[in-house]
Amino acid sequence: MAKEMSTEQWEYEMLFDEKFHLVEDELLWLETDVKLEKGGWIFKSHLYSTKELLESPRIHRIYSISEKIGDDVRHWAANDSLGKVGYDVYGRKRSQVNKKLRAIQNKIEERKPYKWEIIVSIFDDASNVIMRLMPTVGKLLKLAIKLIDSELKTQKLLPKS
Repeated sequence: MAKEMSTEQWEYEMLFDEKFHLVEDELLWLETDVKLEKGGWIFKSHLYSTKELLESPRIHRIYSISEKIGDDVRHWAANDSLGKVGYDVYGRKRSQVNKKLRAIQNKIEERKPYKWEIIVSIFDDASNVIMRLMPTVGKLLKLAIKLIDSELKTQKLLPKS
């Protein structure tokens, strides 16, 4: 048999359900964003990368709204407007939100890339390596040209300038 809720507890439940409503909405949208895909067949990929999701404005809003609620609770507690029951309800709601957010973040981090994403990643990595090496290759080419030029001039195959 479930324990009956006092009027005070019920009021705090309603208050914090309302306060955390926007956070819950953002969590639902974030969870939806994790599942979104684009393309098809072998070209299927996630709409948002792991990095984009973990740094998403949704996560920033979740933290911001939660922080604002926490500020309100601290303010109420400092003014003796929030009793133990209210603080307990807040703590439980905050814990539920944190648990949901951690679960979604784990889904994001553990999400397996599609084959197309792996292929694109390989080409991205290769192009990054090539771009990093370009200045070095350019310097080596200039040095090689100077050495060849110097050697050809030494052997009198080229006129001295």
